[in-house]
Amino acid sequence: MRRIRLFKAPISSSAARRRPLGPARFRAASPAGLLLLASFAVLCLPFLASCGSGHSAAKAAVHGRWVSLSPSMTEILFAVGAGGKVAGVCAPASYPPEARALPAVASWDRVDVEAILSLHPRACFTVEGMQSPEVLATVRRLGVPVLVYPMRNLNDLWRCMMDVGTRTGHGREAGELVHALRSRVSASSPAVGEPRLSAVVIVGLDPLVAAGRGSFLDGVLQAAGYENALGAVAESYPALSVERVAEAEPEVLIMPQGEIPTDLGNAFAARLRKLEGKPVREVWVPADLLVRPGPRTVEAIEALAAARRGVAP
Repeated sequence: MRRIRLFKAPISSSAARRRPLGPARFRAASPAGLLLLASFAVLCLPFLASCGSGHSAAKAAVHGRWVSLSPSMTEILFAVGAGGKVAGVCAPASYPPEARALPAVASWDRVDVEAILSLHPRACFTVEGMQSPEVLATVRRLGVPVLVYPMRNLNDLWRCMMDVGTRTGHGREAGELVHALRSRVSASSPAVGEPRLSAVVIVGLDPLVAAGRGSFLDGVLQAAGYENALGAVAESYPALSVERVAEAEPEVLIMPQGEIPTDLGNAFAARLRKLEGKPVREVWVPADLLVRPGPRTVEAIEALAAARRGVAP
């Protein structure tokens, strides 16, 4: 089973193949290199930015090279039109296809600080919870601004896309994209009086982890016209027993295709039906669409809405 990265609020997926990174190289640069970096930092007046964390963020110049430290940010940078200036990405860089040819300078558990510095980026972009604050602080101390975006709900996603567009000089494109995506979400919402199905989103089976209240996936469910059967669970992504899931009596079981092996998912669904004593419908959605916040999240919402209306996603 491929790994999936869970955070308390945001969530991202490693559904696609990992691109290999070299040995971990989280080490300081040479004294001469540090001197050059310090001089460059003074000349360029770098900023320290952490969006959504309570700190003010200085505006990045709109021309430069960008580095993505999360798969979500890679998709967003390309979607707003800044892909031509992306110099480095986070593995797995599975989408868009153009990102696969770029050097991977980070992964779920590794940040190659030396490789990032060698690209001379104007700024790095990542999502909250992806890297440790200590690692990001190291990158900042060496003169590279790091922008960190929360991904707790769809509004966070829209704000992130707008801000990334503005900072990279693609504010108009970002605005048009967000408007189009929000219109598609509205079209997926249930009509007035249309019943909402009770559903649970399983993001992992070993251990069994599902989407609780206040998670990004909780918002995806609501946008697609479902009620989260685990809405009473305060933790964003709790580890649960199958018996606890059965107690919630979901009508629909949603699972990330490509993250959970089909045979294991089917076996879990069968056990859930036995415990509930009634039918439980399975809906599989490609993992990158379901658990990776980004422009393609809307495709997951549309697929879930189609499933709710009885149309195969």
